Amino acid sequence: MGDFDVTEGYGDIPERQQAVRTSDRFWMKPEQEINVQFCDSQPKRFWEHLFGVNFHTGQRSFSQGFATCIGHQSNGFVDDCPACVGRIRRRYVGMLTIINLTGWEGKDGGKRGQNEKQILAATTDDLRRLERKASQVGSFVKEENGVKVGAVFAVFRTKADKSPRIGDDWSFTGFKPFPEDVDPSPIDYKQFAPFTPEKLQELVEKYGESEQPSAPAQRQTPAVEDDDEEIPF
Repeated sequence: MGDFDVTEGYGDIPERQQAVRTSDRFWMKPEQEINVQFCDSQPKRFWEHLFGVNFHTGQRSFSQGFATCIGHQSNGFVDDCPACVGRIRRRYVGMLTIINLTGWEGKDGGKRGQNEKQILAATTDDLRRLERKASQVGSFVKEENGVKVGAVFAVFRTKADKSPRIGDDWSFTGFKPFPEDVDPSPIDYKQFAPFTPEKLQELVEKYGESEQPSAPAQRQTPAVEDDDEEIPF
């Protein structure tokens, strides 16, 4: 995957593109507050396409249907990626691993997902918000007296329709040891390795023209540095 650049950290974050729907790997309802704990400090960053469809059922879903871009990680659509050629929506995203310390309420009213490890998919504005928090508290994960601890934040999502689905008010509450029943290791980011060009072309032909809404024009953004650290897919 020599042409697939995954950047680590917060440097050289591109300018925000026109709005596309965000991921629901971790998401919040408006006016909801959730406590989360970070398992890693440096986001793994790359471009991904949003097909807006469940690949297994074929049903429309803006919370599923993500595919990592296989083109050179540069501004706008590129001609060496079938999804770019098919004008499938594309966004810049950074992945971090968190623990949802609060969980959520299920349809039956019961508590679900407490202390569950999840993926925090941060878009450009989210990344800048997290970068500011990281500069204030230092590394999100560190050792205190020989014990590994993670930064805990109380995250609130405002009522605004366009508020970030991962919350827009992040309040640092301190560093705490990880829950005993949770492995604090970051998730395996190899799960974001891109499809083969053939598979991606198949998805474009199946879900592209007939299902994909017109992609918004993309702003010119600073290119990602070529010498940034990559994930060894």
